[in-house]
Amino acid sequence: MNWQPFDFGARGAKVEVARQGSEAAKQASTLTQLQVSANAGSAFFDLAAAEQLVTVSQANVRRLESFAKVVHVLVDNTLCPGADASQADAQLALARNQLIQAETQVAVERAALTEYLQTKDGQAEVDASALLSAPPAADLAAAAMASHPFVLEEHALTLEHEAHCDSSIVAKSLSSAHRALSSEEAQGRAPQRPFQGELLALLLTSSIGRRASR
Repeated sequence: MNWQPFDFGARGAKVEVARQGSEAAKQASTLTQLQVSANAGSAFFDLAAAEQLVTVSQANVRRLESFAKVVHVLVDNTLCPGADASQADAQLALARNQLIQAETQVAVERAALTEYLQTKDGQAEVDASALLSAPPAADLAAAAMASHPFVLEEHALTLEHEAHCDSSIVAKSLSSAHRALSSEEAQGRAPQRPFQGELLALLLTSSIGRRASR
């Protein structure tokens, strides 16, 4: 048995190293889960795109099959040269090859998604109908900006500034009227004093008109 009454912090340092190692392992596990989730999401979108490509390729094959039938009928009735039938057959063969490649890509993407999801049946199916639907008619970005705290604060500051400007205009107008009346009294003329309420109403009406014009 080894007795070590003084370890000078070595035991505590070892415990701290073990604790940090455990925390690092936990964070690495969390990072791995996030990476798997991101890869699964990417595989989902890849599979949805590949399935849509198969749908397009199938429609292209059907279109070229109809076109080839029409060309062969015209060639059989000597209304078109035989080269047109050969060209139509070549285009149809190319479209069928593209369909095979698209179906192969779907199988590859489905296998990748199955590996990430670890499904029991071994086959992952996706429903991409929500991705193909039209976006909502409401402008969510504009609504979010209108209710943003910064926008509301700027609007409040603008209203406060307009109110301050209106009060300054009223004060300056009253001061000018008072100086005009004082000047008339100094010259010995009988000043024509309008009612203060009428003067304020006139100033407020002009202020509201200016605000509406802005």
